[in-house]
Amino acid sequence: QVGSVSETASSLSSTAVPGAVIGDPSASEYADSKRALLLWTSVRAQSLALRGAVFVHAAHPGRVDTRLGGYSLPDWLWRLSKPWRMVRYRTVSEGALAIAATGLHRHSGAKFGHYSSGEQLLEDLVIWRLPDKRLSVELVRWARRVTALTARVSGRPLCEAGRPLSLTDLQAAAPVAEDRWSSKERRLSHKRPPD
Repeated sequence: QVGSVSETASSLSSTAVPGAVIGDPSASEYADSKRALLLWTSVRAQSLALRGAVFVHAAHPGRVDTRLGGYSLPDWLWRLSKPWRMVRYRTVSEGALAIAATGLHRHSGAKFGHYSSGEQLLEDLVIWRLPDKRLSVELVRWARRVTALTARVSGRPLCEAGRPLSLTDLQAAAPVAEDRWSSKERRLSHKRPPD
């Protein structure tokens, strides 16, 4: 049993990750991305809580009234369906408040790795995702490599390969001549009293 209804259609597995990495679409892209996010959260929640008392949770805003998935509707029909959507879906503000409520809930600072919708706990990601631990760790490693997260921590700009640029590379990339807006003459001209 999983807390996310959309995730039940996911076909994400260790064999599907290489295809997802290169951008091969699947029939269940949305469900796969939802599952990957919850698996990533389950691993990061454990590692960050053990390292520095950072509590990571996943939050579900509920069904929110956006154009996501509704782009095929003509504009006139989209406007006409507003009363029906007001009854059926949350507003964007209500969805944002549901996410904020997860972080403000009393359990959010005592335990880590919950998947919640507002006040309601949907799933304990750490416990319920244990059978998928290998896939979770594989996704975290892939995300770290693709985003160059470890290299970005240094705060330096990255080269195309995702490694931080050395000081020599940064100096070589710096412009040689000053532009006219940062020149010494311009800075001094603002300090002189007008003639």
